[in-house]
Amino acid sequence: IAGRAQGILCKNGYSVADCVLADKLLREGNADQYTREEFMYGLDYACQMSYETACVALATFYRDGSFTVSKNVNESFTRFSASCDRYNMEACYNVGIAYEKGLGVGKDVDQARLKYQQACNSYVPDACVAMARVAGDPKESLDAFKRLCEQQSMPAGCSGAAAAYYSGSGGRWDTGEAYAYYEKGCTLEDPVSCAAMAQMLEYGIGKDANVGKAYDYYAKA
Repeated sequence: IAGRAQGILCKNGYSVADCVLADKLLREGNADQYTREEFMYGLDYACQMSYETACVALATFYRDGSFTVSKNVNESFTRFSASCDRYNMEACYNVGIAYEKGLGVGKDVDQARLKYQQACNSYVPDACVAMARVAGDPKESLDAFKRLCEQQSMPAGCSGAAAAYYSGSGGRWDTGEAYAYYEKGCTLEDPVSCAAMAQMLEYGIGKDANVGKAYDYYAKA
């Protein structure tokens, strides 16, 4: 159980301080002696002590009905919202999910977009993708993809921005910009971006035609 706790709280490079629950469980001896109920009690205690990673983990359990808790989307939304109010941007992203899907709160795409934007502006990559998905304004969607590409170096953002420029769906048709964003995506080893970039080079779209270079990029795709 303690190992499970440590996996939840310490994943993805969180600081050692965020592993407080696993430390608490291991501190007094054999971790196998601890029950799941004690684990959840410890998780709640860690949240009360302002370890926001624990708050998000607990809210996720309530949303999904996992570990020892019964599914309770209302409780989940309350906990995600409280953590978001304390400026935990991962929690704000999850509040956006709740608004988009109607989990513990009425569906509200505008509120979902605001929460996604808040989290995206604080460099939560998944929030940028979600924001682009629900954006009612094509330019807002394009800006979200660009932010994801430029600030987070996420290939999905680069290819999304490129596709928007290529089709004009972002409010502006610009094959030169499309090529530039596909190039960024290919640099980040995104095969979709490499293939699209190769095709543009082959037919001289957004860039002077260069068949030899095009086939080099086809090989990378």
